[in-house]
Amino acid sequence: MNIKIGTDIESVSRFENLSETFLNKCFHKSEIEYCKKHKYYAQNLCGRFCAKEAFAKAMGLPQEWHDVEILNDDKGKPIIILHGKAKEALKGAKTEVSISHCSEYATATVIIYIE
Repeated sequence: MNIKIGTDIESVSRFENLSETFLNKCFHKSEIEYCKKHKYYAQNLCGRFCAKEAFAKAMGLPQEWHDVEILNDDKGKPIIILHGKAKEALKGAKTEVSISHCSEYATATVIIYIE
């Protein structure tokens, strides 16, 4: 088994007044809708961005924003849904993601288990 890990940290303030162009470039509609439901919108958005960056770092590949979608399972745990090239490259792999944030920073760690 091959294990890959990536982590990222970002300043939440960078995500407070983003253009619609940037949002649509980096996030799926489902991710934007989820974050907008929360009082601390920028923190949630920043955390998802960190998760996408952490995934790219774990894979050692350039970021393909829409290949990685961060959702939540029915218990609220963040999960990674893969699309496009990432889905093809990681067929059968298992991913784990952890996201944390406070008023100033968000961070995420991604672990990929490849058989």
